[in-house]
Amino acid sequence: PGGSKKYCSGTLIGPHHVITAGHCLHSTVDGGWAIDVTFDPGRNEEYSPFGPVKGTVLLAPIDWVQRQIATEDIAMVILNQSIGYKTGWAGLFSGPDDLLREQVLNVTGYPGDKAKGTQMWTMEGRVKHFGKDHFYYSIETFKGQSGSAVWREDKVNGGVQIVGVHTSGSELINRGVKLTKNKLERVMLWISLYLDLAGSGNNNDTTRVTEGLQTSSRLFGGNGCYMNSIGEAFKDAMGVNQNINEALLWFDRAIRFGNGQAEMNVGCLFRDGTGVKQDCNQAKYWFERSAEKANEAAMCNLGVMYREGGPSFPQDSKQSFYWFERASKLGSLRGHYHLANNYFYGTGTEIDKYKALELYYKAGASAKNEITPRAYHGVACVYRDLGDVNAAKIWFEKAANAGHTQAMICVAYMYLCGVGVERNLEEGLKWCQKSADGGNVDAYNNLGCIYRDGLGVAQNYRTAFYWFNQAAKLGHTIAQQNQNELFIFQQCKENNMFFG
Repeated sequence: PGGSKKYCSGTLIGPHHVITAGHCLHSTVDGGWAIDVTFDPGRNEEYSPFGPVKGTVLLAPIDWVQRQIATEDIAMVILNQSIGYKTGWAGLFSGPDDLLREQVLNVTGYPGDKAKGTQMWTMEGRVKHFGKDHFYYSIETFKGQSGSAVWREDKVNGGVQIVGVHTSGSELINRGVKLTKNKLERVMLWISLYLDLAGSGNNNDTTRVTEGLQTSSRLFGGNGCYMNSIGEAFKDAMGVNQNINEALLWFDRAIRFGNGQAEMNVGCLFRDGTGVKQDCNQAKYWFERSAEKANEAAMCNLGVMYREGGPSFPQDSKQSFYWFERASKLGSLRGHYHLANNYFYGTGTEIDKYKALELYYKAGASAKNEITPRAYHGVACVYRDLGDVNAAKIWFEKAANAGHTQAMICVAYMYLCGVGVERNLEEGLKWCQKSADGGNVDAYNNLGCIYRDGLGVAQNYRTAFYWFNQAAKLGHTIAQQNQNELFIFQQCKENNMFFG
């Protein structure tokens, strides 16, 4: 606004959508919004392979424009040409800190000390520290790289996945805004609002939009992946009203580009009967198409379908084993875990507790995720069955501390009965209560037994009946029997029906 000319970096994440830093488009110090914005993709000194393209819509969060909150230093430029169909574009990814901590990240942009900011450079390194909305790294950067993509390589699906935007730096440490779920949803809304071009090549006006709304999903890069992401937004009601017909339209478009993730999403709709008539055979068809594109999640979904069976879909333990084994060979944590269960229970193969142990270890060895506590519990069960009580205790406690409610019951049992530990009724009650707080129906029944028998607490039939009833209402047959026996016992007691 003040007439100064400044340079920043940005990255295409759609046909005409460029992600950058908020302060590249709006600066209170410099007088507000940028007056004129051009994007020159792939420039190398004087060579502009695609030519500069004009930005016609500038988008930034309201908390950045009005208050300059550093965690909101992210923005988007909508171009007047869909140059991305010539250049391609990057995908987006939002994941847990533990996952990103293990990976090499890259910063790609135009540092001002290289040919006066006209050479694109990429530097790599690892995250040193995570905040709620920022990450901090020692990856080398320079002025002009604000707005650069912080990205990782997608080794499964191929391509580039942006995980954040570089915003500031010093001699000691550099910082970027993380693509948290909320920020990813906002960026996806911006994309969905401007699926069509914002202006023509002759449009000299620039629109500034202070945006605070949010919506959905993740991008894996490429046309089909972009379309799949919009489909996921409509399927999961992420920032837009759920519309399965619209989701199917976008999935169909993505599938025409060969996108396996979209095929899996269609399979999920048919499997669950979401917006379409439930059809396990249609689900199988789409999962198999996706699996042949090396989609690990589709393989696991097939394994679960064959393991459990369904309407007009017979169980087949050998097919279940086959698909879990394929997913496991691709390094899938879910695949490792489910295949371990097959070996543990002898489903579709012979029982092999040592093979199960190896796979449970693999499933739980990576960054913490929803599989981790289940894998820990699996390790504990193998050690228990092999007679190693000490190792079983260690792993049951690890699983329990990771939130696995069934493992909490096992820890409670060990303390209540003195198995592998010194008997401690108070500790056993604590773990049983914690499992019940997590909604575990077996824990409800166990608490009923504890209060009925007075294990570490004062005997209390009213409280015992309450917990048996909680479990019985959820279909727990043993709790139903315990409830009935306790009721009969009370009736007999009150009517003096006990005889010598």
